[in-house]
Amino acid sequence: MLHCQSIVLLDPQAPSELRCHWYAFGACGTSDSSTSEAFVCTAVGDDVTLSWLAFLVIDDSAEADLRMTVADLEGNHLGVYFGSPGQLLASAPGGETLSLEFQN
Repeated sequence: MLHCQSIVLLDPQAPSELRCHWYAFGACGTSDSSTSEAFVCTAVGDDVTLSWLAFLVIDDSAEADLRMTVADLEGNHLGVYFGSPGQLLASAPGGETLSLEFQN
């Protein structure tokens, strides 16, 4: 389970209505994804509360690539986070809150 508590956009060109997407890709070709409800960012730097829970099925003994994207409602991606379940667990072994930085 992945919980996205909030998001802060730093790009002044970002559209106002957006969605977040989690994607998980397994080494054996399996995949899963989850999409947030649409949300609105009114100004650059605003902390928008999402409280979005994503349930992705990932075999704990398999390697998997995780991606979280922010996209407009037409599906144009504005930023992406690349990681793995192991990286997230190592960064927050007790389930602490993490800040993820997105790449353009």
